[in-house]
Amino acid sequence: MKTYGFEIVDAEYIKEYISRHQEKDYVIIDVRQPQEYLQEHIPGALLIPLPDWEAKRTGLPKDKDFIFYCKSGGRSQAAAMMTAESKVTDKNIYNLKGGIMAWNDMTLDGFPKVKIFDRAKTLNEFLLIAMNMEKGSCRFYQEIARRFSVKSFAAIFKKLAVVESAHAKMIYSIYGKTADPAPVSFETLYDTLDGNLIETGESLESGMASLNALRKTSCQDLMDLALEMEFQAFDLYRTLANQTIHDAVMSSLFLEIAQAEKAHMRMIVSALAEC
Repeated sequence: MKTYGFEIVDAEYIKEYISRHQEKDYVIIDVRQPQEYLQEHIPGALLIPLPDWEAKRTGLPKDKDFIFYCKSGGRSQAAAMMTAESKVTDKNIYNLKGGIMAWNDMTLDGFPKVKIFDRAKTLNEFLLIAMNMEKGSCRFYQEIARRFSVKSFAAIFKKLAVVESAHAKMIYSIYGKTADPAPVSFETLYDTLDGNLIETGESLESGMASLNALRKTSCQDLMDLALEMEFQAFDLYRTLANQTIHDAVMSSLFLEIAQAEKAHMRMIVSALAEC
């Protein structure tokens, strides 16, 4: 239903929308307070508290759909109305009916660990960090496959490790276009990375601690851990894209990586049937 220049839609509509669109097509905007976002948020959501909306809205791109949400739908409806009236975007505006209370899919707590990407760094330094996190995640999945090598599901984690390595190579292909002087081969560069970060922005040691803390180590439990890690990785890169929205090249790069993380999530979901 469209009213006052925006549409009020339910959670299933938004989930279907997300499944059909690329990350570059839209921005999910959380208009709650920081402490609410910290407790729980939709992965990839940009936090702009409603009191700050007027001051920050002009910096957002006009060529993306906006999806607003809050706790139950009231604050986000106000933000959607103000956005429609001020012509901030030339695209569609949606308000999530029922807010995050109606969102019964996966949510995340805490703030994405964006501090590891110091804003003073160059694009290529960002890419090196991203490649290092892919290597750390590869090592993480390799360790799971090693620990449970006698289990049939070990093959799934070996495949996930290969996917992380391939993702690092994809990032390298972007790195190679902008590096000056031209970089060494992917294999040589990859070997020099310590792989001590995983995609959540945490240390590999922290990831191993989460693995060791599992009360059970069934295929389902391990898949849940992997899926949570990939969700957090998506959240991190989508947040970085939001924070660098004024730099078209960098923001586009982070959206591309976030899109790949969504593909990883789908792969894990499909693999759950093998557990």
